Amino acid sequence: MLSGKDYPRLELDTRGCGLRCSTLSDPSQDLQFIVAGNECVYLYQPDERGPCFAFEGQKLIVHWYRGYLIIVSKDRKSSPKSEFAGSDTQNSDKQILNVYDLCNKFIAYSSVFDDVVDVLAEWGSLYVLTRDGKIHALQEKDTQTKLEALGLEKSIAMEKTLRKTQDENGLKNRVIRVGTRKSQLARIQTDSVVEMLRKRYLNLHFEIVAMSTTGDKILDTALSKIGEKSLFTKELENALERNEVDLVVHSLKDLPTSLPPGFTIGAICKRENPHDAVVFHPKNYEETLNSLPEKSVIGTSSLRRAAQLKRRFPHLEFRDIRGNLNTRLKKLDEKEDFSAIILAAAGLRRMGWENRIGQILNPEDCLYAVGQGALAVEVRARDEEILDMVSALHDGETVLCCIAERAFMRHLEGGCSVPVAVSTMLKDSQLYLTGAVYSLDGSDSLKDTMQTDVNYPQQNEEGPNDNTQYVGITAKNIPRHAQEAAENLGVELARLLLSKGAKRILSVAKQLNDAR
Repeated sequence: MLSGKDYPRLELDTRGCGLRCSTLSDPSQDLQFIVAGNECVYLYQPDERGPCFAFEGQKLIVHWYRGYLIIVSKDRKSSPKSEFAGSDTQNSDKQILNVYDLCNKFIAYSSVFDDVVDVLAEWGSLYVLTRDGKIHALQEKDTQTKLEALGLEKSIAMEKTLRKTQDENGLKNRVIRVGTRKSQLARIQTDSVVEMLRKRYLNLHFEIVAMSTTGDKILDTALSKIGEKSLFTKELENALERNEVDLVVHSLKDLPTSLPPGFTIGAICKRENPHDAVVFHPKNYEETLNSLPEKSVIGTSSLRRAAQLKRRFPHLEFRDIRGNLNTRLKKLDEKEDFSAIILAAAGLRRMGWENRIGQILNPEDCLYAVGQGALAVEVRARDEEILDMVSALHDGETVLCCIAERAFMRHLEGGCSVPVAVSTMLKDSQLYLTGAVYSLDGSDSLKDTMQTDVNYPQQNEEGPNDNTQYVGITAKNIPRHAQEAAENLGVELARLLLSKGAKRILSVAKQLNDAR
């Protein structure tokens, strides 16, 4: 009792325990007092006894860490030290460290250590100090890895918990309005995102609001000539700002690397194939770009594609083609203007037209656009309920790749009016980014590759910077240091190319494009 006041006292129990065999849980577990005996572990709440768990064995250390109970106990298989043996002849005590998830009733980790001195929690990790002077770091795996290890049963249990949390945060029975472009591909993409949300939040109702954008209305001018940074997003963002919709689904490559104030990308879904694909005129069905006759005309509205393919296939000619996928395919099939057209493989697959793909362009032929193949969910940055809801759709690998790509693009100050291209890969915790800039005819170019380590554990980083954005992306469920590393990778690669003369190439490309 720290106060001099005579507060009423209630004796819940009388029980003894060894030194360092009692601890206090965190507030998420109601600050329960935990006492570990040799047969059981007893929990006490402020005004009543809590549950009791049977854990056999002599307890040596008890610790609480982020929802887990850590118990170090003697290994009953090891023989005790002799009181009379010299220290040099004694064998180290074998001790078992178990990490228990009391809520879900499973062992999260178990291992045998030699002579544990202490267990410490710091910097978002758990450390085990042993008498031989070694310190062992234990880091919690990400949610997806844990779900895969636990199997379907635990996955369902966690999903129920997520639904319960969602019900409690005020969204229950609310109609969530989802903004999208009117095109068939945009509707298919939006429907896929809404379906993923419906499976996670059974008590929510979703309504799709379709609208036309500037890019949809101007069909007789090349995208690179219009000069608008948000051709396919402005009208949708206006509706988001006016609270007419709660979230908007975009193709990530359509979103500028700097979003208007008050908006953020709250989710990036698992990426579809990001590469470009060639769709041939029916008469060229068995051809490749390399085998097409001299002066064959290829349709593409992308300066990036044209610049690279002019360099790679100098015997071909390239001409602008506008319109949605349906329109461009109709122009290809019903006229003799084009021998083939270049489209994103992701869009063709989502439309169910994978059988029209005659050739996939690998990175040696054509690097892809920043964010290509990924779907983004844009929300109001201050709408915490919606932001938390959509964050469940984040795909960690895609997020890190796209952060690096967008940081590269933003530092170059590139866009659809200049040929900038990328390719990313995440392998063995190493993120690889290849970036390039081209002149309009592809004759002048700079290209390089850099890599960085993104193997950072998810830490308890809640605080004032919890909603930190990285090139417009908010991903609280992905380690912040990994996101920083990805962003730095993009910036450093851009700096490298700028130091080699990329700014001159891009400036000339922009001037020539504006003059066309």
